[in-house]
Amino acid sequence: MNLHLSIPDFLLFAATVLLIFTTLLLLRKVNSKNYMLIGTLAIYFSLITATILLILFTRYNIKLIDSATILVLMAIVYSLYNIFHYFSLQQLIAKKSRLSVQHLLHLAVILIVAILIFYFYEPIYFMKSKGYSFVFETQHLMSVQNKNLILRLVRIIHPIFYLMLGGYLLFAFYNSPRYLSMQKSTRSFIFFFYFQKVFLFFWVSIGFIGYKIDKNLFSSISMIGFSLTVLIMSSYILLSPNLLLQITKLNHISKKTAVDTSKFQDLFAQLNLLMDKNKYYLDANYSITNLSSDTDISANIIREVIAASGYKNFSAFINSFRIAHAERLISNGYLDTFSIESLCKDSGFQSEVTFYRVFKKVNHCTPKEFTYNLKNYKQTS
Repeated sequence: MNLHLSIPDFLLFAATVLLIFTTLLLLRKVNSKNYMLIGTLAIYFSLITATILLILFTRYNIKLIDSATILVLMAIVYSLYNIFHYFSLQQLIAKKSRLSVQHLLHLAVILIVAILIFYFYEPIYFMKSKGYSFVFETQHLMSVQNKNLILRLVRIIHPIFYLMLGGYLLFAFYNSPRYLSMQKSTRSFIFFFYFQKVFLFFWVSIGFIGYKIDKNLFSSISMIGFSLTVLIMSSYILLSPNLLLQITKLNHISKKTAVDTSKFQDLFAQLNLLMDKNKYYLDANYSITNLSSDTDISANIIREVIAASGYKNFSAFINSFRIAHAERLISNGYLDTFSIESLCKDSGFQSEVTFYRVFKKVNHCTPKEFTYNLKNYKQTS
């Protein structure tokens, strides 16, 4: 075995050590409330570790398993770490605490891909005894055999697909109310976590594309860039205990969770937009708990935002939408055909008494008086 350490080798070994420490640190934080989030993050970093170890196996000709099999395993591991990066990003944003059918479907696709790889894969019989100085030499050798095309497609198309899915998640997150409800450091980590994956894919692509141009230069650049990106990400987590504490508590938002009051106005505008767009107020049983679930914002933050915007409580907030809806119905001649009782139900109120009380408080008149005043106004206009 060649024990000479080049710069790429040194960085690969250093990245492996930090990745192991990062994974162990994450595993120490696992509990019954955050196992999905921390578990997916730990698996993601474990898979990157496995990827680097497989690269080192080819470079040092470590015969733990057949050298040709390493290439197949590398493709499968590489695909899995694309999936678990997406899972981790999803957990960081959506804060779900249980395994869903969607997760199983993603993993089922990998199983199918693995079967196809083993079915179509044509082993390389002229493996060099000294191993491979550059992992991309293996990809180059495989490219001369048409049956191995599926391996190359997996290594290129699969990460692009999951980068697109992750990008859509970020876009939806940025435009949702929960973006403003999260602390700035946590939001920064989510974006940083996504873009480090973009850089990892970039470095791998450099190795693939540049191998035929200058295998020494581009393969070295690829592995150095890949290792440095991993080192930065691992160091960022290991050196940020407070950030890690925030992340591990994402699945259990405390009632004391605070949000920057300077963001209340923007957050209130987004709550208004969602309420108006989805017409949650037409459900007479819709509560602050439902709104919290639909927006992924804690009920405590919603109360703070509503109070800061001049509403006494959530009932006053949602009733303002119901009264505005009732006014629109009246303006369109609703009471010419239907009764007050129907108007009350179609506006989202459970009780006529409550409807009359809130309507009169807002408009200083009853619904019938509002109708009469509206008709007089139209006649005089």
